[in-house]
Amino acid sequence: MQVSTRRAAGREARLFELLADGRFHSGEAIARTLGVSRAAVWKNMQRLRALGGAIDAVRGRGYRSRYPIEALSAESIAAHLDPLVQARLDRLDVVTSIDSTNAALLGEALSDRRVLFAEHQRCGRGRRGRRWESPWCGGLYLSLRWVYTDLPSGPGALALLVGVALADTLEALGYGAIGVKWPNDLIRDGRKLGGVLIELAGDPTGTCRLVIGVGINWQLPPALEAELDQPATGLMDTVHTARLPGRNQVAAALIDALVRACHAFPADLDAALAERWPRRDVLYGREITIRQPSGFVTGRMAGIDREGALLLDTPVGQQRFYSGDIRVRLTE
Repeated sequence: MQVSTRRAAGREARLFELLADGRFHSGEAIARTLGVSRAAVWKNMQRLRALGGAIDAVRGRGYRSRYPIEALSAESIAAHLDPLVQARLDRLDVVTSIDSTNAALLGEALSDRRVLFAEHQRCGRGRRGRRWESPWCGGLYLSLRWVYTDLPSGPGALALLVGVALADTLEALGYGAIGVKWPNDLIRDGRKLGGVLIELAGDPTGTCRLVIGVGINWQLPPALEAELDQPATGLMDTVHTARLPGRNQVAAALIDALVRACHAFPADLDAALAERWPRRDVLYGREITIRQPSGFVTGRMAGIDREGALLLDTPVGQQRFYSGDIRVRLTE
């Protein structure tokens, strides 16, 4: 497996790496290190904040990152990977900033099994083209490219398997009880912790490339939380954080979970639907309202079928809904 860590040469990236230790650095020292004026330091701080960086400024002390940040390293991540997972991957790359990890892998007409991490995404994507907020070092943003010669089931079914695999992994690492919310959300304490986006290129009945994008919140800046359309949380918003694994170890565990899920698909699908998904499903048995372009449908959530469709018991009978054209909101 080839590994590569590419650090950006831009001032914002260099500045954040300088502040990542969590200690105060004077404006004068920063200006000297970067070879710029004090005014340029201030302007770059403003740009870094606009990208989601949580930067504190204290008169007489200087600037610091509000939270110490462990920078991602492909070499460090690889050292934590399961050897069997390593053997199934061709490439692992870490970049500082990118438009979208999913778009980058989809745009390559390649069939290698590649994992791509970014510390920041300028145009992160969520379901139905929604923007996924990706503040600088505020989360773990990655994509995995996997190739199937004959996709055994739809990507919606694989998303379910991936969701429970990620929830199992994060809970085992000590990050609390993690639930899953159809079609692609990870939930902790009623707040969104992360999400999964699977995109496909090629013929589903022949050789096709799947790109599985994962975004897990690590430490959300308070200003960003106020802008989101639903309550959110991060992995570090918990107790005893000093005892929890760092970003590179968690990144490796996420890769392990993704690769195992893809390799086991669809053999593990029935067991996941029968046992693992129901244990974590935050919607099951509850009254929910589904919004479609044609209107709203309310009923009791009755589970998920083998195609990844949500089953809803309504006054007119059980109905099935697929990802991509609905929104789900709890009504109780």
